[in-house]
Amino acid sequence: MRRVHEGGVALHASGYVHWGLKVPCYLPEVFDRLADAELTELLDPDHSGEPRRVVPTSRGRSRYQELSAKHDVCLDPEQSSGACSVPRKTTQRRAET
Repeated sequence: MRRVHEGGVALHASGYVHWGLKVPCYLPEVFDRLADAELTELLDPDHSGEPRRVVPTSRGRSRYQELSAKHDVCLDPEQSSGACSVPRKTTQRRAET
């Protein structure tokens, strides 16, 4: 969900990509399961030939926020570099120094 929330995930003819790079072999099944659970959807499902962006549904956004709050991670996509989310406590320490 973090990768989808941050953007950059797309379904291409050859499989899923994240920021244009093929995702690790364990993620396609995860992305399929998220879609089956209606937590993600394809942005342009009828657009042929082009990669189709994978985006969170409103239910998926809510679930991601719930899980992120439990794990105390930063949710601001403007602050994201596309890498792993940063725990809030680390972010606060950096701001204080």
